[in-house]
Amino acid sequence: MVKYFIFLLIIFKNVHSSDISSSFDSIQNDPLNRINNHFIIPSFLLNRTKFWYNIYSKYHDKNIIIHDKKNPNIIFEVLDFSNVYKSKLNRFTNITIQKNLIKGKIKAIATFLKINVKKKRKRKLISFFKKYKIPFKSRTLYKKALLLAENIRAQTGQKNNINNGFKSFLKNRSFFNSLFTIFKIPEEFIAIPFLESSFNSDAQSKVGAKGAWQFMDYVGKSFFVQNKLIDHRLNIYLSSIGAMQLIRQNYRILKRYDLSVIAYNSGLKHLFKAKRKLKKNDLMLKDLFFRYKHPGFGFASINFISEFLALVYLLKYNPNYSIDNLNNQNNKIFFYTTLCKTIPKKLFSNLSSYSKNLNLLNKHILNKDIKHNKGLVFITDFDFKNKNFKKINTSTILKTYPRYWHRIAHRYNCSIK
Repeated sequence: MVKYFIFLLIIFKNVHSSDISSSFDSIQNDPLNRINNHFIIPSFLLNRTKFWYNIYSKYHDKNIIIHDKKNPNIIFEVLDFSNVYKSKLNRFTNITIQKNLIKGKIKAIATFLKINVKKKRKRKLISFFKKYKIPFKSRTLYKKALLLAENIRAQTGQKNNINNGFKSFLKNRSFFNSLFTIFKIPEEFIAIPFLESSFNSDAQSKVGAKGAWQFMDYVGKSFFVQNKLIDHRLNIYLSSIGAMQLIRQNYRILKRYDLSVIAYNSGLKHLFKAKRKLKKNDLMLKDLFFRYKHPGFGFASINFISEFLALVYLLKYNPNYSIDNLNNQNNKIFFYTTLCKTIPKKLFSNLSSYSKNLNLLNKHILNKDIKHNKGLVFITDFDFKNKNFKKINTSTILKTYPRYWHRIAHRYNCSIK
């Protein structure tokens, strides 16, 4: 144990701090008018949005940002653990070392503040506040110092994850373009799968959310087939259609796209409660976050909208990600339902001369080796006609949740005898 802590101290010396400047200031007012008016950053979210913009564009996953929870623009330190992960230690040991060092940093800052409050060392506290450019009033200095001590948190950089997500997005850029056009929804909502999962269709959270759009079980069952054999949430195409339907539904109820973002994360119940409590039909974000108080609504929700806005601006302005500067790849996607009982593995093998991507396109089919009943939805990257398969048309995509697409098959007979 002693040897371990000695080693920890050696590694700690190799963990260095950095201060990475941001270009967010030059684009925060949407100088080229690229952002839908629903997503202009309100002033009270500006600093928080800037923080998340940096998390996504400046800091990689070996950077840990030690900051204030309530005012994330107050950054105490940026740790770089690259050297730790370059060591010959196994992954578990690296993670343990990182966690211990982060806890040590947070504890050291909190202890410094608490001790100097206890001993009434006003000069040291003022010096600390000035160092990190934290505004203060002399009469509330001690109170604010204690509040700071209780609200220090660590955030991992996300630049690597966003890079990987962007590569996934590029493969289906034309599909998402057509989807936003069909549903008449602002393309800024593409930020949600980046925020939720870094565009990872295989993502599964500890609380049961699945897929790129991170649908929970209880929400997903309204839109998708979800069972041991099929889970539409794990398919980027089907889950995106369900997400469009959910966003459109929220907008029709709330009449505002910014509120629809909040509803995507926390549901409609808090928005309804806030309207009743505040007696305001035209609910503004500022009212929602500063006047509506509820234990189940707060930090996570204000972070969600700030992360969303940061990604919206990142995807519109950052030269590494700007979706406005991309050429559309004409990668078409087609949806079909089977009119006969089908073994997916056999079906995809029979169609392999047309495409080698069918297994990848149909991640929602969890067991491809057994026979599925008629009405199985499957996806191709080529168009074909066969009397035992029915193509899902645009009208169905627009008006019907994917969980009900199997009903189309029951209107037709299987011709295989």
